[in-house]
Amino acid sequence: MKVVVSIFFMFLFQDLLAQDANQLISKGNKEYTAGKFDEALKLYEKAVSKEPGNAKAAYNLANTLYKKKQYEESTEAFKKLSNETKSPALVQHSLYNKGVALTRSNKLEESIEAYKQALLLDPKDADARHNLQKALLELKKKQPPQKPKQNNQQQKQDQKPKQQQSKLNKKQVENLLKALQQKEQDVQKRATQNRSRASSQPEKDW
Repeated sequence: MKVVVSIFFMFLFQDLLAQDANQLISKGNKEYTAGKFDEALKLYEKAVSKEPGNAKAAYNLANTLYKKKQYEESTEAFKKLSNETKSPALVQHSLYNKGVALTRSNKLEESIEAYKQALLLDPKDADARHNLQKALLELKKKQPPQKPKQNNQQQKQDQKPKQQQSKLNKKQVENLLKALQQKEQDVQKRATQNRSRASSQPEKDW
């Protein structure tokens, strides 16, 4: 009997907390609509503190952080909510909003991944598809242009040092070789004649 009573009071206490959290969310929504994001954030934080499992409070808190341009904090809040909530719709919205916050933080690759995950849960989400296309185009603009690949033979040729091209044609080269050979023969002939003369002359008498 005591166990039943304690359980009854425990559920009653949880209901009271839920009522308090919902009241705080309702007040926070009014402040949010009025553009008073600082006040709204405080109310949502109190709601999450009273009922940590309240997905509405967590979602609105993350949205308010985004409105306050606290994109890093907003991203983390949406990430946590998408991992913890059991509502498929809320997970999808959280992933989409996470992608928007990441885009604002200029983290395009991560935002693209978030949009893709959101589209997997809801392929009909036109906003997610539109933002994904924009993020992909923006990422492509920031990437340096890729150089065309060369085949192995062309790469080998490029790696070789450039040799100075000969300005002589084939006939001129042949004439030059003949002239060099003739010159070499003349030098050898003169050397033979000098040796012959040296052997026929008498030695000098000192």
